[in-house]
Amino acid sequence: MEPRYERNIDEISDRFDDSLNAFDQANLFTGPSLYFHQQTIAFRKTHLHVTEAIYDQSLMEALYATLTAWGMHRMGKTQAKLCDFHRMWNSFKQAAEFLQGFENYRLMDLSENEISTITAAVWAAISQLEVGIGQVKLVGGAKALHHILPDLVPPIDREYTLQVLLGNKRIKETGWQEFALVFPQLHQMARRNRERVLQALAHRGGMNSSATKILDNALIGYRLLKKQNTPAPAVPLEKAERGRRVMQTGIPTTIPEQILIAMQQLTTAGKMRFSRVDIRDTLQIQSDVFNASYNPIIQAMRIDQPGGAPNIAPKYQGVFRQIERGVYELTEYGLKLIGRIRSK
Repeated sequence: MEPRYERNIDEISDRFDDSLNAFDQANLFTGPSLYFHQQTIAFRKTHLHVTEAIYDQSLMEALYATLTAWGMHRMGKTQAKLCDFHRMWNSFKQAAEFLQGFENYRLMDLSENEISTITAAVWAAISQLEVGIGQVKLVGGAKALHHILPDLVPPIDREYTLQVLLGNKRIKETGWQEFALVFPQLHQMARRNRERVLQALAHRGGMNSSATKILDNALIGYRLLKKQNTPAPAVPLEKAERGRRVMQTGIPTTIPEQILIAMQQLTTAGKMRFSRVDIRDTLQIQSDVFNASYNPIIQAMRIDQPGGAPNIAPKYQGVFRQIERGVYELTEYGLKLIGRIRSK
């Protein structure tokens, strides 16, 4: 996963509950888009097996209505068109046996070793389905398959999923390249926010209808928050934060030095493994400031950083390593730097 993708998952996870709140407050899905979605999910829950669900005409008609209400079919000269209902339904019937093999999988339960195989297999399913008119399979296929396999496949769209996770809305050819990047990221979101997803599923209503829809809602809410609170450029934020710390301590520390100080405090407290949130909370820095100015420096300080991070002084490179997604520990060199701080 490229560095910017990893930072996106870090930021979304940091603001997961805030993002869900923003989604709920925006109330974007009302009327037919909410009603038919809830009807489709309710029909799906009445069937134990995928094949039974696919052969339920009431469910498939509700799905067809949901896709229309979700903007997949528009009148006039536009590329947003669904194919004929019976053509779509027949494609699901033809794929039913293959889809049956996915019915016991949940996105949040997949291991790191499974995700590449499941990504390819889910795409093979999407590519078999006939939902929209045209060669692009990604959006229509994912939204349709979400309602048949709601524990495994999140809905995917251009405005939120692709824009947040890939940084643009472009889809090449059928959409396989984009899906191969996005689906593993959604898997990471599900694993890292498992408890918060389950809590939202238990206590939030409306469009919070499944674990994978909650991931989608968090992406939408995160995008809304970013639009509402676009952070100022990194340089002014960095200067403002450094000025605040100079006033507090009298020591004009750089951002790498501040991060080292936070690590020293964390290790002194016995916390040898830490997250970016731990560093942020230790430094008492607001999220927007931290995300804009500190996250890129943390990336540059990793011994295993894969490139794309800003240039920093060699003294601060190779300070810590990632031991699992979002969790870090100091390297031997990093421990020596921390020891120097303690000796001052």
